[in-house]
Amino acid sequence: VDWMVKVARAMKWTRGTLHLAVWLYDQYVEATEVSSSWLQAVGTAAMFIACKMKEVKIPTVEELLNLSSNRYQPSHLLTIENDMFTKASYRLNVPTPATFLAILCHALPPPNPTLTHHILDTSLLRVYPNSPHQIAAAAYYATHESWPPVLQSITSIAVPDLALVTTLRKNFSLLTSEETRLKSLTTPLPERGNQGP
Repeated sequence: VDWMVKVARAMKWTRGTLHLAVWLYDQYVEATEVSSSWLQAVGTAAMFIACKMKEVKIPTVEELLNLSSNRYQPSHLLTIENDMFTKASYRLNVPTPATFLAILCHALPPPNPTLTHHILDTSLLRVYPNSPHQIAAAAYYATHESWPPVLQSITSIAVPDLALVTTLRKNFSLLTSEETRLKSLTTPLPERGNQGP
């Protein structure tokens, strides 16, 4: 998944694209036995589908395969893509944590939205049992330590899961050195309006 994050940033894809790709990847890997040598192919197929759903400029199969050092054939990517559609029951328009964070930030803009989004992105690096709206609420709370009534009414969450808040903060700290953190805060993923499901 960290490779997918790097590719999304390099390609300047939206946060919605990245979160949908990771959701597709997780769903597929959970439902299918995949050898470690094919995980990057699964990630590539997930990004291909997510780009078709969220991006204006869709990369070609060849461009995506080039990102994976041409380790796979176009037929491999298309076969995995087809299998991924089936495993997801063609349910591709799903709400992700990025969807819910966009709603929260629209309702009450945070003082540091870039930091909030970067903390949310650390949630991609492992699977949480929490729902997407709980993860978004925890990312918002992790950077602001307040949970105003307007957000309570939108989410029906009295206070975000403090254990999840702590985990997201810890993951962000572990994943970024001070220099990297400062650099990453100046290069956010682009946002295009409301990143709907």
